Amino acid sequence: MEYSPNINSPTMGGICFWNNIYTVEGWRVQQHTITKHCRVLDDEDKIIAGGLSVEDIYDK
Repeated sequence: MEYSPNINSPTMGGICFWNNIYTVEGWRVQQHTITKHCRVLDDEDKIIAGGLSVEDIYDK
């Protein structure tokens, strides 16, 4: 099963269900606390990429 987030869609910053794994210059890699899916947010809290794991994002 592939994870396909709505790319370039706004978020509320993931305060409730998302933990920051990496933060660089306002960009964040986050992991969902329940599903363990990962996503990349830009400095405006828009989803840039997503996947089933951090490695999956890097492979894209």
